[in-house]
Amino acid sequence: MRFPVLGMVLGVLVALAGCDKLELPTSGGGGGSGEVKVADVVLGRTLASDGSIVEEAKTNSFWATDVFYVSVALEGTGDNVPLVAKWTDASGAVVSESSKTASPRGSTYVPFEAPPPQGGRWAEGDYKVEIVMNGQSQGVKDLHAR
Repeated sequence: MRFPVLGMVLGVLVALAGCDKLELPTSGGGGGSGEVKVADVVLGRTLASDGSIVEEAKTNSFWATDVFYVSVALEGTGDNVPLVAKWTDASGAVVSESSKTASPRGSTYVPFEAPPPQGGRWAEGDYKVEIVMNGQSQGVKDLHAR
């Protein structure tokens, strides 16, 4: 009776040892290693040198001639994480879209900008910016041009 129990214990130990090799999906992008999450998304009129929004410039209310800036705060470690900022008007039409890749190591800011369209002015009204990471929405921020 001892040998069957010993065989079961060894089988369980071998199965558990194999669990160390199990790779769980992470939000790190582009086949890179690690895990990255979006910690914050901030709108504003002016970028700081680190890619964040200058504290006094944080707003969701813009002049029609302003560049719309958004800063995406990332936490974690990853390689070639794909990010997209998609700006839409009140009708849902895409008015600007840009993509970047990031390889964060801890806290990192990734800035995006949407300059006014040709003619130098946004139409007055409501807009949205959606941040997408690895093909999945990370949230939407509302803004207004006046």
